[in-house]
Order: sequence, then C-alpha cells, then structure tokens
Amino acid sequence: NVEQQKEGCTLGAADQEKIHWAASIIRDNLEKPLTIIELAHRVGINQTKLKTGFRTLFQNTVFGYLQDIRMHQAKRYLLDTDLSVQEIGMRLGYQNTSNFSIAFKKIHGYSPMKLRER
Repeated sequence: NVEQQKEGCTLGAADQEKIHWAASIIRDNLEKPLTIIELAHRVGINQTKLKTGFRTLFQNTVFGYLQDIRMHQAKRYLLDTDLSVQEIGMRLGYQNTSNFSIAFKKIHGYSPMKLRER
C-alpha cells in the first residue's frame, strides 16, 4: 500500500485511484467541465480530499489541472487542425473566444493566432 502524505492529508491507494479517476473525467469532459462538487460525487470522495489529493499527486489545483489540459489540447488543435480559434475555444469549454485567447496567452505567452502564423 503506497501512501502519499502532504499537508497532513494521507492518501491511501484507494483515494489515489479516485483522484486519478477524477483527472481522467476532467480530460474526458473538457467541453463541459464538471464542478468540484460533481467531480467529487462522481468518484466517491469528499471535496477536501479531492482538492488536497490533486495538490499531492499533480502539484496543481483541480482548476489548474483543467486549465493545463485545456491549453495543451488547444495548442494541439491549433497546430494539427484547421479549426477556427472560436471552434477550438468552444470545444474546450469556453463560451467566449476572448476568454479563451486571454487564457491561452497567459499560459503560452502569445495569442492563439500568433501560434497559427508561425
């Protein structure tokens, strides 16, 4: 039984499995992300353990993890498809193209259009 301990939160193997399952659910639902409450309920763990478990296993918050996955996927869509920036934003759960572009630039240091121009 591999246990990880951080910030007074002990994560047994079963909890670690649930956190990894939650991460998988996040990756599979980029277009319509679940709330932390919905995610915790779906994997059968309480919100606090979900949040601290994410920090322990992924060195990230639940939302930070979602953002990282979204931005990685956005870069792949921009480089590998002809989808518009608006379509990519919508596929990744952004109702507003401007919010998507701002988030992308914050992570990558340049706009989605600049990446396309390269």
